[in-house]
Amino acid sequence: MTKSEWHKNFVRRIRNLMYNRLLTEADLSRLSNVSKVNVYRYLNQGRVPDCITIVNFAQALDVDTDTLINFGEYVVDDPIEGIDIYESFRRGTSAQS
Repeated sequence: MTKSEWHKNFVRRIRNLMYNRLLTEADLSRLSNVSKVNVYRYLNQGRVPDCITIVNFAQALDVDTDTLINFGEYVVDDPIEGIDIYESFRRGTSAQS
């Protein structure tokens, strides 16, 4: 697995967990004690988090670190169901907008 593939799977996993918990990037930042800027970079700009950040994300999302980094057979290639609703929620706008 390349670094790019790992990052894509990591971000997909984080976004799915955020979606299931109705968390925004700001929420993840607050819960994980990682700055909003760095959360944005990890989720949108291809920056790979260090071990401490992965542990902080896992604690914030109430999962173990394996859930975030061990993709195994659980990698989902399909877009997140309801992503339009989630993205609207994240931006604070209506899904119909």
